[in-house]
Amino acid sequence: MRKFLLALLATLFLLGSSAAFATAQDDATPEVGAGDASGPSDGTNPIDPAIGDSVTYYGENGDPSGTATVTGIERGWEDFEEFYEPERGSEYVAFTVVVESTIARGAIEVDDYDFSLQTTEGYLWSTSFASSETAEPPLLEDAVSLASGDSEEFTIVFEVFEDEALAHLYWQPDSGVLITMAQLEGE
Repeated sequence: MRKFLLALLATLFLLGSSAAFATAQDDATPEVGAGDASGPSDGTNPIDPAIGDSVTYYGENGDPSGTATVTGIERGWEDFEEFYEPERGSEYVAFTVVVESTIARGAIEVDDYDFSLQTTEGYLWSTSFASSETAEPPLLEDAVSLASGDSEEFTIVFEVFEDEALAHLYWQPDSGVLITMAQLEGE
C-alpha cells in the first residue's frame, strides 16, 4: 500500500509539473493579432515582394544579416559573349540585384548558385552559365564575401523557355533559408 501511494504521489507530481511548464511556455509566447504577422526581431519580409522591394535575410539568432533588392529584369537578355547563345526555343532572363550586408560579425557569402527562378508551370531554374564582358552591372560569376556595411550590385542570368511565364525569384543565402526576392507574374 505504501508503494502504491508513493507511485500515485509521484505520478501526480509529474502531471502537475508538466502542466505548470506548459503554462509557463504559453505565458512567454507573444500575442499576435489577426493580420499582425511578426517575424524575427519584429521584422518581416513581404509575402510577394515586387521588383524594387527590399527583403531581409535573418540569421539563426533572429537578427538581420543582410538585405537584397531586385532592381531590374530584362527578358531576352543579349549581352552574352559569342558561343553563349541560349538553346533554340529558349531565352535569357537577367535580373539586376543589390545585396547589402548588415551582419554584426563576420560576412555573408553571395554566390550565383544561391538564386533560383520559378516559372508558373512549376519549373525551378538555376542560374545559367553565361559570360559577358559588357554586362552592366557585371555578372555574378564568383562568390562575393560582404562584411557589415558592404554592398554589391550584380546581374544574374537564367535560361528559360521562350515566353515562359515567370512566378518568383528566390535567394537561398544559407542552408534551410529560402527568401522570396520578387513576385514576377506579369513580367
